[in-house]
This record gives sequence, C-alpha cells and structure tokens, in this order.
Amino acid sequence: MKGSPLNRNLLPIFLIPCGLALAVWTGLLIGEGQWGKIYVPALAIIGTTAILLLGSRYWLLIPFSLCFTAPVIPLGGRAVELPELVTVVCLALFLIRRAFKMQKIQLLRPAHYPFLLYTAWAALIYFRNPVGFALFGASSGGARFYFAIFLALAAFLIIANQQITNRDCKWILIGVVVGTFLDFIKILLYYYIFAGSAAFVDPLESYNWQQELAIVPLALVLILFSRYSIAEIFNLSKLWRLLVLLLCIPIILVSGKRTAVISLILYPLIAAASRKEFRYFFAWTACAGILAAVLIMGQGRVFHLPLNAQRAVSWLPGRWDPELQYMEGGKDVFRDRLRTLAKEKIQRNPWIGTGYRVQLQENQALTSTMESKFDAIVLQMALGSSWHNQWLGYAADFGVPASILLAVIYISVLSLSWRTYWRLPRGSLLQTMVMYVLIRTVVDIVFSNVGGHSANDAASRWWTYGVVIAIAASLVKSRSPAAPIVQRAGLEAEPVRLPS
Repeated sequence: MKGSPLNRNLLPIFLIPCGLALAVWTGLLIGEGQWGKIYVPALAIIGTTAILLLGSRYWLLIPFSLCFTAPVIPLGGRAVELPELVTVVCLALFLIRRAFKMQKIQLLRPAHYPFLLYTAWAALIYFRNPVGFALFGASSGGARFYFAIFLALAAFLIIANQQITNRDCKWILIGVVVGTFLDFIKILLYYYIFAGSAAFVDPLESYNWQQELAIVPLALVLILFSRYSIAEIFNLSKLWRLLVLLLCIPIILVSGKRTAVISLILYPLIAAASRKEFRYFFAWTACAGILAAVLIMGQGRVFHLPLNAQRAVSWLPGRWDPELQYMEGGKDVFRDRLRTLAKEKIQRNPWIGTGYRVQLQENQALTSTMESKFDAIVLQMALGSSWHNQWLGYAADFGVPASILLAVIYISVLSLSWRTYWRLPRGSLLQTMVMYVLIRTVVDIVFSNVGGHSANDAASRWWTYGVVIAIAASLVKSRSPAAPIVQRAGLEAEPVRLPS
C-alpha cells in the first residue's frame, strides 16, 4: 500500500535514527535482563512506522485492532488493550487532519443518528449514575464500558467519513483474518504459557481454548460466502474454495461452540437469499436437514462423536452423552438464570436504568458467599453486564429506550446494506464488504437472545456499519453510481451489469 509522497520522504529520516536508538536501547535492556521494558518502546516504533506507511489510510488499523484485542500496556491490575490505544491514536490523527483541512467531517448524516442517540443516551445514564475506573482505585467501577461506547462511536465516525475503495476493502478483510488469527494465538499463549495471567485474558473467562478454535474458520467461511455464491464455491475449476470450506467445517464442529455451528448453516442461507439465488437456498437447506438427520439417528448408534462435537450440536434431539443432558434440546440453565436477573433489574428501573455501576467491595463479598460456583459465575456475569441477551441486557443497563435504539440500528444497517449492495459493481470487493456486513448483522439478530453486551457490541460492530455508510455515501455523491466507484476502486474497465 502506497503512502503519500511526504510520508515516503519522511520514512527513511525517521526509521534510521529510531532503529539505531532502538538497537542500543534493546542491547542495554537485554544485558540487564529487563525484557519487560523492551515491549513498550518496540510497540511505539512499530505503531509509528505503520501509521507512516499507511498515510491517509491510517484508519485501516482500526478493523485489525478490533479483531486482535491484545493487551499492550499494563496499567494496574488490567491493561490498555490494542483497540483502545489504536482508536485513540486514530481519533487524534482524524482531528489533526481535520484541523489542517486534510479531512472532511460529516457528523449529522441521517445514517449517523441512531449511533449518536445511543451514545448520548449512555452519556445521560452515566451522568445520572457516575462511576469511576476501578483500575485507578475507584470504589465503584464500570466507567471503562462507557469509554468503550465512546471509542466505538469514534471508530464509527472516523471510518464513515472516509472514501473507501476496492483496495481498502481488500485490506480490511485481510486485517480481519490476520487479527482474528493473532487473537487465537493469544488465547493459546494464555492457556499454555501464561497460565491465567490477567495481562492476557480476563481471569473470569469461563470458556476453554477449544471453543476459540471456531473463530478463525468462521471468519474465513463468512468472507468466502460474502465473496462467492454457493455455485462458485462448489465449482470444481476453483477447487481451493471448496477445500477451504471443507477444512473449516470439522474445526468448527470440534470447537464445541453451538452458535458457530448454527452460523455455519446460516451464512450460505443468508448469502443465497440476499443474492436471490433461491434454488441454492433450498438446496443448502436440504443438505443441512439431511446432515441433521444423520447426526440425530447415527449418534450413539452408528458412530460416537467427541464430546465437544456433541456439545456443538446438542441443540438437536439425539442420544448425547450424559454429561450434556443439561444442554439437550437447547436447554440453557445459565442463560435462563441471567434472564431472570435482567428482568428483575428492568422492573426496578424500566425507562432509565442504572448503567454499569458496580460496588466492588460489596460485590466481592457477595460473590464469596455463593453456595456454588455456578451461582458465583452467574452473578459475576450479571455484575459485568454480560447478560447474554441483547434485548433484556440493553434494557437492564440503560432502560427500554436502549433496546428500541438497538432495533433502529439493526433496521437501518440492514436497509442500507441491502440497497447499497445492489448498486455496486458486481464482483467488486466493495460489494463483498457490504455482503459481509449484511450477513454478520442478520446472524447477530438471530443470536441476539443468547449473547451480547451493551458496550462490547458497539465496540466490535459499529466500525463495520461505518464501512457500509462510507460506501453508500460515495454512491450518493455521484450522479452515476457505478462509474465513480469503478474508477476509484481500480476495477477493470469493462461494462458493469447492474441488476434491474
């Protein structure tokens, strides 16, 4: 990726002295055995170099960092994570570029209103129920979640105000895959090397590393069906596409993650329905039905799946091992208990909510009195606003209006993605990126009753909505929708067939 001429001229001037200084500094620290002090200056050098290389496309660091949520700077008992650091730096660059008239800002687009309203509503709740940062010694924690919403809005506005090209979409998708892979490596390091260090993974994390196996394959499968139709994937002349899919399926199954297996079924169905390829929609549905019948009738009779694989499909009726009886048929005692607590909180504050206020000492004492580990985990999740249900969870934190705003966000994103997809050149990476967001949003809605967090959802999803809004805005600005996009994206100069 090429930077601006100014960046290319400044880069050698910057790298040579910094490289020499880093080499001397590293040598001194290694000689003293102070490995920890090498990390921060090395990170600063790498980050600054990346920004100089990217130039005006510095914002491409945001998608990568939000997929690779690595702690980067230790701070108290927690750490500043890479997405937080990158978003703050990108926001500073965004404002500096605006001050020098190198960047235009459109804040009050109609497409921005749901996100601005949600952030404003969260700010209102914060000022009604102020909290601090627990890592700075505050008696009540929760401010970091509000900060996450603010950074989510910042990332959204930065990306929504860009001129996104075909090449940009390629780098976004590459960043998603690479960031997701590195995040999985981080999980493995936690489980096998650092043995529970809070600097790498939250110590309250209750999932094992095998469930994380599904993350990278799911990302690949989602990009695959966003880019190609089912017919193109099963085209034997391009065998690598089918091989990628066939390699990802068993890994997702072995992970034991139920939502991952259902997502594997939903991705091609949503893609086929969105592209109006209904014969493939029904064909995939039939294949999924046959596979489900084989699992139901064959498990425990003809074959015996590993326990994790059984867990992944335990929502189906079947002869599962006794260890999974509590999950059979989709039963979930854990989420049922969280929903009960969320409903009780909504009844106490139905319209405004109390936000993320957590009395640390009182809650620690309360957790220690729990009679079982199950009750303690449920309480910890509730205190951290991890309600595992978006509609109840958002209302529990911020009142019923927050759930309404969530519905408005979903509707606006789906509507804009659908309209934008059909106006883009067929086969372009711009179209792939919009389909990626469309499929992901539909799946989020399907799983909205089993997962979600009123702050973390914004942090992980809003940037993708900003990409769609930026692409749609480029179409609106041009009189002829296809031509300027083709020119900016660098596509082949051949007739573009748009659907009627």
